[in-house]
Amino acid sequence: MAPIVRTVRGDVDPADLGITLCHEHVIVDAREGFADPDIYLDDPEEVAEDLREAARYGLRTVVDVTNVGMHRRPLAVRRVAELSGLHVVAGAGFYHGHFLPDYVHEMDVDELAASIVREVEVGIEDSGVRAGVIGEVGASEGGLTPTERRLFLATGQAQRLTGAPVVTHTALGQQAMEQLDLLEDGGADPTKVLVGHMDCNLDLAAHLAVAERGAFVGIDRINARKYPWDDKRVELVLGLAERGYAGRVILSHDLSRKSRLLKNGGTGYGFILREFVPALRRAGADDNLLHLILVENPCHLLAFAPRQ
Repeated sequence: MAPIVRTVRGDVDPADLGITLCHEHVIVDAREGFADPDIYLDDPEEVAEDLREAARYGLRTVVDVTNVGMHRRPLAVRRVAELSGLHVVAGAGFYHGHFLPDYVHEMDVDELAASIVREVEVGIEDSGVRAGVIGEVGASEGGLTPTERRLFLATGQAQRLTGAPVVTHTALGQQAMEQLDLLEDGGADPTKVLVGHMDCNLDLAAHLAVAERGAFVGIDRINARKYPWDDKRVELVLGLAERGYAGRVILSHDLSRKSRLLKNGGTGYGFILREFVPALRRAGADDNLLHLILVENPCHLLAFAPRQ
């Protein structure tokens, strides 16, 4: 079967994706988990308005990696897609740590994998909305818990069965190798894995290690107030490119806060295209490199051939 990208409004040709952000949130409620009232996006029209503004700069596709543990609402995510006119891809599976509901800790690897597979192939809950990525699957700052280890093994198993790509959450860019080990132990293809939040770790060697495994490196907290070093992110992107790994770099914002929306005084989903891409150009990035990072790499990650 020909490769597709699975969006919340149906499967699309990978060639139609265009500029893509692979690690965002469009509908999310993580207020309780983070003890922070700002981590809450609940209004499809409000989010779609911000995405339409980003579309003026070329944005065409966004991946919402909100899954179990962040109070996802798949029908609201589909409404964002309808209102914005963008392709929106939803996340399957489970987040991490104390965000997880109690029942997850009682499930074994096979049960967890079966749940993820169903969300990709049948739909999330009873919504009929199918996920197009597995993630973001995460790890706690103190190290992977037994439940998290099962989740990574289950995610690897589900990736092997469905072909759907994986997006991970690292704790400040740590644990990447352990995450990839577990995913591969479960059967995952590392070339279909995006290791998230690597830009919270400014050590280029850590990024190169991920790229050398064949996985994508997530430079995905661009313009995040808590991690305000976009100049260093420019250096990381160009450092990877100079060493032959431009084809492993993916950019995103990890936007999940109301305060980051344009209407609330933030910089919105368009910041990368308005501000970060020009910074890359000033540092020496040419059109070919930018097209590779913004269009081709996300397409290679997100495209998969579903089972018959």
